[in-house]
Amino acid sequence: MGDNEFQAIMTLRKQGNLQEAYERVTQALQQAPDDLRLRRAKGWVLYDLLKRELQAVGDTEDEQDDSQSVRCDLKQVHNYFVEFYHLDLPREDKLIYSSMLSMAIKAQRAGWAGFVKFVQWWGIEHLTEEDRTPKQLMNGNTIPSLEQQLLYALARVLKRVPQLPEEQREWIMSVLEQAAPRYPEDVWIQRAMAHAEAMRGNHQSAQERFRAILRMKSREWWMWKEMGEILEPVNPEQAILCYYHASHLMPDPAKLVGVYQRLAKLLMAQSRYSEAAWCARQAYHHRAQREWSIPQELHQILNDPHIQQYPNAPKPQVDTRRFAARLSAPVPPEAIQHTHAVVDHHNSEKEITYLLLSPREGTPLPHKRFPRLKSTPVGTIVEVEYYTDDQNRRKILYCEPVNLSEIDGFVKTVQGTLRKSPNQSFGFIHTETGERYFVPPHVAKDLPDNAAVEAVCVLQYNEKREREDWKALKVHLIE
Repeated sequence: MGDNEFQAIMTLRKQGNLQEAYERVTQALQQAPDDLRLRRAKGWVLYDLLKRELQAVGDTEDEQDDSQSVRCDLKQVHNYFVEFYHLDLPREDKLIYSSMLSMAIKAQRAGWAGFVKFVQWWGIEHLTEEDRTPKQLMNGNTIPSLEQQLLYALARVLKRVPQLPEEQREWIMSVLEQAAPRYPEDVWIQRAMAHAEAMRGNHQSAQERFRAILRMKSREWWMWKEMGEILEPVNPEQAILCYYHASHLMPDPAKLVGVYQRLAKLLMAQSRYSEAAWCARQAYHHRAQREWSIPQELHQILNDPHIQQYPNAPKPQVDTRRFAARLSAPVPPEAIQHTHAVVDHHNSEKEITYLLLSPREGTPLPHKRFPRLKSTPVGTIVEVEYYTDDQNRRKILYCEPVNLSEIDGFVKTVQGTLRKSPNQSFGFIHTETGERYFVPPHVAKDLPDNAAVEAVCVLQYNEKREREDWKALKVHLIE
C-alpha cells in the first residue's frame, strides 16, 4: 500500500466520512496487515468513531457521579476498543493511546463493562507528564488531568459496580492508594479513598476522610448522602441525620427518592414510624409521578402495618444544623466547646454580624455561613459552639439565638431614665439604684431626653479608659 491509500483514508476521516474511512482502512489492512501507517490510520478512525458514538456523554463530574443515561451502542463501542487492542500500535504513539484512554473514560460513564480490563491492558505506568498535567482554559478554569479523570472513573466503578471481580476491586484500590497522596485537595479522589476504606471495613478512617471532604463541600447535598451511606453500618442514628441534612440542602424532591427510601428503612428500624411513613410516601410519590419503577423494598415498607397506621404523617421537623457543624468540624467532638454570646452590631456592607463573646473578645461571622444572624436583632443572646485552633483563636461552628435575657457578669437588661445633654449625641441610663449605663450615639440619637427606657447592656473593655464599662446595645421606650 502506498502513500496514496493512506492519504485517501485520512482525507475521508477529516471530511467526517468515518464509516467509509473505516471500511477502506479495514480492507487495506487485510492486504497489508503489517503496514504501520495503516494501523495508525485505523487507530485514529476508531478514535473518531468512538468520539461520535459517545458525544452525548458529559466530560465533568456530575453531582451524583452516576453513569449517565445516554443513548449509545455499547456493544459497538466495545468492538471498537477490541479492534484498537489488536492493532498493537507501538507505545511510542503516545497521543493515540492517551486519546483512546480519554474515550474509554467516557465509555465508562455510559456504562461500558470492559473499562477496567482495558485500563489494565493500557497500563497506567505509561501515563505521560502531559497526561498528569491539568489543562488551563482561557477563562481561568482548570480541567482535571487525564490521570485525574482516569482515577475518577476507576472510583465510579468501585462504587457503582457491586459484582466487580475481587481481583479488579483490589487492583483499583491499590491504584487509588498510590495516587491519593499526590492529590490531597482533590475532592473526588479523596472521596474514592473514603469509599475504598469503608469497603475494607476501615470505617473510622473512611469517616475521617469524608469529614475532610465535607469541610470543602459542606453545601453539597449528595456528599451528605454519601456520608450517610458510610455511617449506616456503624452509626445509623448519625446516618439518619446525614440523610435529613441532605434533604434540607436539595430543593428538588425528585433527586431525593433514594435518600427518602434509605431514611424510611432506618427510621423503621428505630420504631420512628411516623417519620418513616412520610419519607416512604415521598419516595413513592415522586417515583410514581415521573413513572419511574418502584423498588420492591419500597413496596414492602409501604405495606408494613406500622407504616399504614400513619396515612397522614406530617413532614418531620428535624434541625440538622448543629449536627452538620459538629460532624464537619476539623477537631474531634470532645474538643468542641460551648458558650453564649451577644449580637453587638451588623455590617450590611460586609455582610457580617459581630458577636461579643466576653468583655474583651468578639468575632465577626459572615452571613453566608450564618444566614439567620442577618435578621437577628442587636442585643440578642446566642448559643455558640466553637473550637480553638493552633493559634489559640476561637473558630465558630454553630450559632443560634436562645431564649435568654442575661449572661451573668456580661449581659443584662436594665430599666431607668435616659439622660441626654443638649449638645451631646450620647447619653446615660440612670437606674433607681444609682447605676449608670452608657448609651452610644448610634443608639441614643432618636431617643428623647428624660425618657423611661429598658435596655440590653453589655460589659465591654474600653481601650481609652483601660477598663471594662457597661454600654447599651439596644434601648426601647417604656410606655
